[in-house]
Amino acid sequence: MKILYLDCFSGISGDMTVAALTDLGAPPDVVDEGLRTLGLDGYQTQWTSVQKNGIGARQFTVLLEGDERDGRAARPRDGHPDAHTHGGHGHGHRTMGDIRALLTASALPRAVQARALSVFEVIAQAEGAIHGKPPEEVHFHEVGAVDSIVDIVAVALCLAHLAPDEIHVSRLREGHGFVLCRHGRIPVPAPATLAILQACGAPVVFTDVEGEMITPTGAGLVAALAARTGVPCPAGIVRAVGYGAGHKDFDHPNLLRAVLVETTEEEAAAPGRDTVCELTAAVDDATGESLAYAAERLWAIGVKECYFTPITMKKGRPGVQITVLCAPKDEAAAAELLFRHTATIGLRRRLTERHVMDRTAQTVDTPYGPVVCKVSRRGGAVKLKPEYESLRSAALAADAPLHDVRRAALTAWERTRADS
Repeated sequence: MKILYLDCFSGISGDMTVAALTDLGAPPDVVDEGLRTLGLDGYQTQWTSVQKNGIGARQFTVLLEGDERDGRAARPRDGHPDAHTHGGHGHGHRTMGDIRALLTASALPRAVQARALSVFEVIAQAEGAIHGKPPEEVHFHEVGAVDSIVDIVAVALCLAHLAPDEIHVSRLREGHGFVLCRHGRIPVPAPATLAILQACGAPVVFTDVEGEMITPTGAGLVAALAARTGVPCPAGIVRAVGYGAGHKDFDHPNLLRAVLVETTEEEAAAPGRDTVCELTAAVDDATGESLAYAAERLWAIGVKECYFTPITMKKGRPGVQITVLCAPKDEAAAAELLFRHTATIGLRRRLTERHVMDRTAQTVDTPYGPVVCKVSRRGGAVKLKPEYESLRSAALAADAPLHDVRRAALTAWERTRADS
């Protein structure tokens, strides 16, 4: 199992994450090529090698038109932890709908689009709560700005190349003081940052460092992409290490460290828990047959759950919410199937942990033949469920009602437990 571990000893931001992931092994030219498919203009990317407290690192900068004209290397931007402008400098505002349209119209792979959109949606929820507006109506000053769009899409492109099975994040560290935004000086953490951290529950250490170390984009990346937060680097073989540099200097090295660790499923998993990717989409023009076919294709690739929930959509139209749970490694395949076999043009995505029971298969002998059962245990709880396909085969072979075979399987299992 390949785990990407982000060591946020100096916080996290969008540009630091891009820099760390490319230093880890994602090629910058692949990132630039993917970014060109967005059709955005008025910017250039800059990749440089720097040192922070004697540690070599990569630095990623988005140069905007106007910054070069006035002689600055880069404007104060989401790039951690310079003055936080939340857009500024007249580079335009975009709503969540504008950003969704921009991504879906691009030639980016669907999985990259879905991952980037999941980050934007997290930040839209936070901004909407702060400004008292629905997320779709929020005019992003920060995330709608060109440089922040570039950062988030570049991270999604890097992850598509590195293809980790899961992303784990250390405890986050934040400073104090004030930063500049379009509305004037605001406290650190920025309100959007704090709202995102509150919603996702990522552990934070507040330090005596003067300045911002976690930007809203950085917090959004953690909330949308991390399977686990506030954890140490997992045990395993370290395959690669990358460092992404911020644009400001502190007494400590202003770096984000990315570590690629190869580990076993047993080493990575917490006892009694697993991590799944949850994909959801809402459609109002699907037939029962098309939904059943999509579910069949999803089950075929090994998703853990696929179910449909009736919902009410815009203007009172009845619709269906499609929910898919899958292993993180199957996310891209599941997203592609949803785009291909349903009418949805956008997916919501999040990583979440489940408490699960230990499951084993056990075959019991019945008068109708052998039946395979799923046995689940945790603590003192034990549950048995005869598998449908096994029940069906035995019932057909014996020309017996399915419920009779099920009852016989349960009786046989109880007898086996009593004997043991």
